[in-house]
Amino acid sequence: MIKIKIKIFSSAIFLLILFSCSQKYDSSGIFNPQDPNFFAATVSEITQNDTIAIPINSINNGYIYIGRDIVSAPNDTTAWAESVFKVDLPDTTNLDSAIYIVYKINTSEIADIENKKIKLFKTPTDWTGSIVESTNFELLPYNIIDITAITAGDTISSYQIRINLDLESIAQWASNDSVDTQPESFYLRSLSGNEVSPILKMYSSKWGYDSGKPKIYFSHTYLDTLTAVNGSDSITNVTKADSTYISDDFSLVRKKSSCLDILGDKIKLGGISGESYLCKIDIPDSIPSNATVLTGRIDLTAIESEVDPVYGNISNSVTANKEICIYIMSDSLWYSPEKVLNYDTLNVWSYKINLGDSTNYFVMDTAIQKWIKNPASNYGFLITAQNWGSPFGYSVFLKPKINVSYITIEE
Repeated sequence: MIKIKIKIFSSAIFLLILFSCSQKYDSSGIFNPQDPNFFAATVSEITQNDTIAIPINSINNGYIYIGRDIVSAPNDTTAWAESVFKVDLPDTTNLDSAIYIVYKINTSEIADIENKKIKLFKTPTDWTGSIVESTNFELLPYNIIDITAITAGDTISSYQIRINLDLESIAQWASNDSVDTQPESFYLRSLSGNEVSPILKMYSSKWGYDSGKPKIYFSHTYLDTLTAVNGSDSITNVTKADSTYISDDFSLVRKKSSCLDILGDKIKLGGISGESYLCKIDIPDSIPSNATVLTGRIDLTAIESEVDPVYGNISNSVTANKEICIYIMSDSLWYSPEKVLNYDTLNVWSYKINLGDSTNYFVMDTAIQKWIKNPASNYGFLITAQNWGSPFGYSVFLKPKINVSYITIEE
């Protein structure tokens, strides 16, 4: 009976303290430690162990990308992107027109791709979504593609990539196929010496609207019987145009390793230049294990003046769908030589971010409370960007800082 009374008494004190402090937040959202009647302590700690996570190697986000950025010397490539697509070619029976495939681009891309060409390869390599990053593509040279103007009245863009396929090749590929419906795969690469730069973005087969998806166009001629007014029949050639969508595509991407470096106390987020950032912030010894967290947050301060000089940064608006996601790491293997990334994918902390406000606060009371009570469970966290537009741009931030306000209960 005594134990029960003690527990009830302790709970009552705890509720009393929370109630008495509930109106004492300062302007930053932290309880004000300067208040003489304040019972909470506030501690801040900067990142101590960190690394940039392994960059992404492929993109499949509604666009495909082609190009190669060269800064000064021919071998000084800061970023490159190449793409592969799959298409179900039409039946070659009675096929009589050159086939062409159209990839549409945004009007904003026009100035950077005038008079550029793209090299097309055919690839017999089998690829699927699960192995694309490790696929070693066999490339068979096929054609050089011009970036050409499209017909007036198009509502999606002012330019297109038109890929011409000759009938002789198509007939040969069809004869080699084991089944009539076997798709063919093609590989797109920026032409050496006439590089597409900055990297070109085109609507892919994953685009949300059919009007922007890439298509294959073709026509075929066949004999048809026409009935005349007098009842007699005549045979005539009929030409029919048709089209079908590209069935699948994705991009392989890289960015120079120097773009992944951590510069002093700064990090980069967004795009393949630093898609994710891994770090661990140890809970200070001054916080006892029986502390109760009032406010636990991660502070991430944006450096607005530093952005990717070519591809820019994220949208400066909290109303746009730009997010930071934080994943809690499940073990310490990420800072082992193997760099294995294991994290909690079910409990994701998602936040809107605004570069117009230099400091963004990510409230994580539950996770920080767990780390205080059980320091051995603190394996750090991963910060990653979601829906940030161009995958080749980045934004710069100061290394994250943990900020904790807590109280202790004397029983």
